[in-house]
Amino acid sequence: CSPGTRSTGTECVQCVAGQAGDGAICRDCLPGEFQELPGQISCQMCPRGFAQPSSRQTSCEECAGNTASTRQGSEVCVACPDSTEPSVDHTECITCLQGFAGTGGVCQACGDGQQTSADSTTCLDCPPGTAGTQGFCSLCAGGTEPNTARTLCEPCAPGFAGALGICARCPAGEEPDAASALCVPCLLGTAGLNGTCSLCPVGMVQSADRSICVFCPEGEIATEAGEMGKPIQCCSNFFQVESLGLGIFSIDSFRNFQHFCGLVNGSCPM
Repeated sequence: CSPGTRSTGTECVQCVAGQAGDGAICRDCLPGEFQELPGQISCQMCPRGFAQPSSRQTSCEECAGNTASTRQGSEVCVACPDSTEPSVDHTECITCLQGFAGTGGVCQACGDGQQTSADSTTCLDCPPGTAGTQGFCSLCAGGTEPNTARTLCEPCAPGFAGALGICARCPAGEEPDAASALCVPCLLGTAGLNGTCSLCPVGMVQSADRSICVFCPEGEIATEAGEMGKPIQCCSNFFQVESLGLGIFSIDSFRNFQHFCGLVNGSCPM
């Protein structure tokens, strides 16, 4: 008998689809093989992306879902490993795209305020000091910190300053700089708590730690710059402040209250 047929002893019979013959016998195509036509001399291997678990089959099953077959002649389609998913034609497993993570051959996009884990198997909240969208997190700039959802960076609150995406309230006697990146000492003549410095009232100066305004010690007065100066008595109840080098101040019944008087014809006021 000719190839593609088999002998019955009395005649030659064509091999059916799903089989192949050498002229003597017809054999069934093995799992991972197929033959769609009758009278063939050989079976064909299933192409990549297809598989056939049974014998004597006329076609192969296309891989679907989270599976792939990466070689010819596959008997089964296999689920892709964690952090990968099938290619469009299911011929290979490819790594999850950036911003995506997954297990069991299924990759899913990470949400806003999240990023992928190191092994790309799960989505994690953006780390402290960072924020982002679509599965990407970035460090917040100085003077900003993440919002509650960690989707964007917001300016530090009043009285707060920070770097590396973490804002903290400034200590007593300090306030944020213009960029809210650093805490700096209250300016001369100002004092404050909770990260806010305010000008000291007339007749008062900042404390040593610049946290509060205090009255001048007995016998001293406050200059217009908020400093304490040593007064020199020039006439009854009038004093000239040395640190200024000019001007005459009177001290009334409220000690430490300053009032600039000025010279009258080069002499103390009467």
